Amino acid sequence: MAVVKSIKNTIKCQTALIKAVEYITNPKKASAIFVSDNSNFVSATYTASSFEWHRKIYGQEKGIIAHHYVQSFSPDDNLTAEQAHKIGVEFCKKCFPEYQYIVATHNDRSHFHNHIILNSVNLEMGGKWHSNKTSLKFLRQVSDELCIQNNLSVIENDTKTPIKSIDRTTYQLALQGKSWKVELVKLLEIAVKSCNSKLQFIDFFNKHDFKIKYTARNITFQKDGEKKAIRADTLAKQFGEKYTKTFLKMSMGYYKKADCYRATRRLETVRKILF
Repeated sequence: MAVVKSIKNTIKCQTALIKAVEYITNPKKASAIFVSDNSNFVSATYTASSFEWHRKIYGQEKGIIAHHYVQSFSPDDNLTAEQAHKIGVEFCKKCFPEYQYIVATHNDRSHFHNHIILNSVNLEMGGKWHSNKTSLKFLRQVSDELCIQNNLSVIENDTKTPIKSIDRTTYQLALQGKSWKVELVKLLEIAVKSCNSKLQFIDFFNKHDFKIKYTARNITFQKDGEKKAIRADTLAKQFGEKYTKTFLKMSMGYYKKADCYRATRRLETVRKILF
């Protein structure tokens, strides 16, 4: 399991940004580099100038102009540089879809780790990304999900607030391909794209050996042969809010206006915290 950290040294000027990009793209350290616009890396100065140009469009030149994150993998994982880099790129695409960033994978230590420099300004809205406990928890959760999908081992987070959203038993079973919770999450990803009604949703899971109890308040899943069941909202606490009953209904397009309103208000609150 990867650990995601924020580098405390703030980047508040172009000189500091250039130095940060130069450090993470040093060919003696970096085995792979990815730029968010899919262009080939040219130079630290070029990347920093591109970041600056977009900040100036929105008048966002004050304060922190970029953020530096590190995603580190366990040395016990049987991981190649290419795999570590692929996970890092996918992580950024999920977390920062409307931002500029550069990802560099380092192999200069006993473990692979990804350095990420993130431009502070949102390209669509012009708001700034805020690095805080809330946003860091979000980043770690996304990283955890990707690690489980790629069968990576558990690594303890050495911060004072470790992420405990997914229990150790689930991790270990996931590594062996035996976790019914991970199987459920994967099936939900397919279901929200292929089902357009409550009946289709229930039928889909019945065909995949899951029993569903669908009430006005909850959706409860139970894998055939398993003694325990799990509610959608409980699953969401471990794997992300998109697996709550409300968001599942929204994803499939059959939700009440009241559900949509409540979910939208929650999203607005999250955006205010993060941006």
